[in-house]
Amino acid sequence: MDLTYAQLSVTGPVREKNEDSVGFWQSGTPELVRSVGVAAVIADGVGGTGRGEEASQLAVKTTLEILKPAESEIEPSDLLRIVFNNSNRNVYDATMHGRDKTRMATTLTVSVFRHDEVSIGSHVADDPGLWVALGH
Repeated sequence: MDLTYAQLSVTGPVREKNEDSVGFWQSGTPELVRSVGVAAVIADGVGGTGRGEEASQLAVKTTLEILKPAESEIEPSDLLRIVFNNSNRNVYDATMHGRDKTRMATTLTVSVFRHDEVSIGSHVADDPGLWVALGH
């Protein structure tokens, strides 16, 4: 599997600051890329919540921290479930433990390339328990 990575994020027409966060990780050798994988992550902080930028950064950071050490035997769908559960919990905890407890939210889309297949999970709704996983 040979992947090329590039990113571009532009501030939209409504907000003054960009609340997008992007992450990419690829294991070392071509053999490791095939078995352990590659991950591409994008999160778009929900504007108007006051802390969308922080939420998107935290979701991407959490995702990569989980995917990097993940064993190749873990099914991508299980990995995506772990990623979304932990990312959601970390954003929620950051809200609850912040000094002002200002609400923050983000979307999150994760693509895991592993074993010559791609699995995609996406959270785009306001229900933290709702996410969609697309298999290979």
